[in-house]
Amino acid sequence: MTPEQYVQDKAARSGSSFYYAFLFLNPPRRAAITAFYAFCREIDDVVDEVHDPAVAASKLSWWRAEVGAAFDGRASHPALQALMPHAAAFGIGPAHLAAVIDGCQMDLDQTRYLDFPALELYCHRVAGVVGEVSANIFGRSDAATIAYAHRLGLAMQLTNIIRDVGDDARRGRVYLPLSELRQFDVKAHELLRTTAPYAYGERFDALMRFQAERAHRCYDEALALLPDADRQAQKPGLMMANIYRTLLREIESSGFQVLHQRIALTPLRKLWIAMRTNWQPRGGGAPRPAPAGAPRGGRGGGGGGGRGPPALSRGGPGGGGGGGGGRAPLKMHLAVVGGGWAGLAAAVEAVAFGHEVTLYEMARRPGGRARRVDGAEPALDNGQHILIGAYTETLRLMSLVGADADRLLWRRPLALAFADGAALVLPAGAPRLAFARAVLGCRGWPWRDRWRLLLAAAGWARDGFRCDNGLTVAELARDLPASARADLIEPLCIAALNTPAAQASASVFLRVLHDALFAGRGSADLLLPRVDLSALWPDAAAHWLAQRGATLRWGERVMQLEALATGWRVGSASFDGAILAASSVEAARLAQDHAPAWTASARALRHEPIVTVVLSSAGTRLPQPMLALRHGGSAPAQFVFDLGQLRGLPGLFAFVISGAGEWVARGLQATAHATLEQARAALAAHAAGPWAEVRSFTEKRATFLCTPGLARPPAAIAPRLMAAGDYIAGPYPATLEGAVRSGIAAVRALDAAFSGARTGPPAARR
Repeated sequence: MTPEQYVQDKAARSGSSFYYAFLFLNPPRRAAITAFYAFCREIDDVVDEVHDPAVAASKLSWWRAEVGAAFDGRASHPALQALMPHAAAFGIGPAHLAAVIDGCQMDLDQTRYLDFPALELYCHRVAGVVGEVSANIFGRSDAATIAYAHRLGLAMQLTNIIRDVGDDARRGRVYLPLSELRQFDVKAHELLRTTAPYAYGERFDALMRFQAERAHRCYDEALALLPDADRQAQKPGLMMANIYRTLLREIESSGFQVLHQRIALTPLRKLWIAMRTNWQPRGGGAPRPAPAGAPRGGRGGGGGGGRGPPALSRGGPGGGGGGGGGRAPLKMHLAVVGGGWAGLAAAVEAVAFGHEVTLYEMARRPGGRARRVDGAEPALDNGQHILIGAYTETLRLMSLVGADADRLLWRRPLALAFADGAALVLPAGAPRLAFARAVLGCRGWPWRDRWRLLLAAAGWARDGFRCDNGLTVAELARDLPASARADLIEPLCIAALNTPAAQASASVFLRVLHDALFAGRGSADLLLPRVDLSALWPDAAAHWLAQRGATLRWGERVMQLEALATGWRVGSASFDGAILAASSVEAARLAQDHAPAWTASARALRHEPIVTVVLSSAGTRLPQPMLALRHGGSAPAQFVFDLGQLRGLPGLFAFVISGAGEWVARGLQATAHATLEQARAALAAHAAGPWAEVRSFTEKRATFLCTPGLARPPAAIAPRLMAAGDYIAGPYPATLEGAVRSGIAAVRALDAAFSGARTGPPAARR
C-alpha cells in the first residue's frame, strides 16, 4: 500500500463529515487535506486508543521526533510521507504539526477546565492551527480568512463538545467549564454517571442552552469574518460548517439528550448538505430544513464517524466555512480612541469583522506603553515586556496581521534563573509533571523545602486556584519556605502583577499561576522579543489596518465625546459606537460627563511606575537572555535582559525595576547609579568589561497596583461606549495579553449590540 492509499483509506474509514467535503476539492488540494487529516487522526488515536497515559505520552513523543525527521526529509510513517510533498505548497510547517500533538497532549494532562478562557485555550490548540492549515489548503487570498478560520474552529469545537458530553463523561472527562457548571448548579459527578438516572432536568437544560447559544454566536461571527474574495475557495469548509450546525440543531431538537446517546447525522444526509452547499453561489449559511423527499438523518447510531482528530472532529477544521445562520454582516462605523495594544487589538478585530474603523492616537506612532522610543539609537523600548505561551489572543492577532511569532519571539521553557546560579527551570512536557520536576530538580533548595512547595501547589490546585479575595500574595505564601518565596513566588509576582508580594492580590496571582504553569503544554513558555516592541506587533498592525482602509489619525488627541441618539460624536465625526482604549486617566477625562460612576472607579486606580535602566559592558554575555536579580535595599532591579542575545545589540543590557515608586522619588540619576552598582556586584562573575550607563526610561503610569479586592472599572461605560485597556475588570493583571483581550471583547460587545439592535435577538435571527 502506498502512502497515498494509506491516508485515503484512513480518511474513508473514519466516516467523518470532512470526508464528504474533501470530495469537492481538486486533486492536489484533496490529496493535501486527506494526508493532513490522516496525520491528525493518527495523533488523536493515540489519546483515544491507548489506555495507559505513560504509553500514550511516549507515543506522542515519538510523533514529535517523527515530525522533525519528516521536515529533514526522513519521514518513516506513511501519513507524513503522503503529507510532506504538499507542505511547502500550502505553507505547512513543523510548528503546525507540533501544535496538533500539543493539543492532544492536553487530553492526557487534564480532564477538567476551570472556566471558558481555559477551555478556549484548549480549543485554540486543537482547532485553531488545524483551521489555519485547512484554510491554506482550501485556498485564500485575504489574511482575514485566518481570523474566520479560528472563529469557526471554536464554533465547531463547541458543537462537538456539546454532542459528546456523555461520551466524554464515560472517559472521565468534563469539557464544560466548571465555573459554568456552578453557574447552573450542575455537579460534575452528575455528568459522570454512566447509568440511569442521568442528569437530565431543568438545570442541565439551562446549562446546555447556554452552551448552544455560544456556539451559534461563534458561527455567526465566523460567517461575518469570511471575506467575499475567499468564499468560493472556502466552500469545503462551508460544507463542514453547515453539517455541524445542522447537527447542533438536531441536538437542540432532542432536548439535549446527549448523556445516554450520541446524536449523529446519517452519511446520506451529510452528503446532501455538502452537495447543496456546493450548489449555492456563496456557500450559504446554516442550511434550512431539507425539502420533502430530501435525505434526512437521525439521532443515535449511524454516520457519527468516531471522535476523529482534535479539530477535524471535535470542532472541525477552523479553516472551514461560515455556517453563519444566514445573517449578512452588518457594517458598523467605529471610533477607537488610543493606539496602544488594546486600541490596535480592537481596531484589527473590528476590521476583521468587516466594520469601518477610525483610530485616534495622540502620539505619532502606535504602541502606547509598549513601543520603541523615538530618536533612540540603537532602537530601544520604553520598557521591557515578556510574553508567555498562554498569550493566545496576542499570538492570534500577530498571525492575522502577518507578524511571524516564530521569527520575532525567542521561545523557551520558563526558567527563573538568578545571576548567583539558583534556577527553577520548567522542562518541556505535561504541565503538572513539568512543575513537579522543576521543583524537585531545583538545586540549592533543601529537599524539605521542595516537598513543602509541591504540597502547597497541590492544595491550590485542589481549591481550584481560588482563595479569599482579601488575601495578599505574601499572606498566601507565608507558610512556604523562604527559598520558595524568594526564588519563585516573589519574582513571579513582580513579573506578572508588577506589584510587590506584600501588596499584591493572591486571587489574581493564583489565576495567573494556573493559566501560565498549569493550563497546558507550552503555556508557561517564555516568549522574549527579538526585535523592538514596535516591530513586534504595533507597526505590523497599523500597516495591516491601513491596507484595509482603516482611517489612522496619528498625533491627534480627542478632546470630547458627544452622545447621539444612535452612537457617539468623536470630534467632528459621528460613529455607531466608540471604544476608549487610551490610558485610564485619558478615558476618565472623556467619560466624565457621560458616566460619573465609571469615571470615579477609573480615577481611583493607584498607578505604579516602571523604570528601565540600560547599561553597557563590552564583551559581556549573560548565561541566560533573562536573569532574575536579588533586589532590595540599595539594589533596585528585579530582572536584567541581555539585548545582545535577544536583539543583536551586543554589550547592551536592560535592567527592569517594577513597582518603582520609591526609586522614582529618589530621582532617575540616583536610580541609574544604584542599578550600575547592583550590576557590578551581582554580575561580576559574568562581566568581560566595565559597566557604564547608557540611558534610562520611566513610565510613570506603567501599571496599576493589583491589590486584594481591587474594584477595577467595567468594560461598559455607556450604551455603545466601551473601554479597553489592561486596567479593565477581568481575571488578569496589567499585561499585554490583558490589553489585547480587552480590545477584542469591546469589539465583540459592540458588534453584538449593533447586530441585535438591527436584527433582533439571536434566536430570531436564526
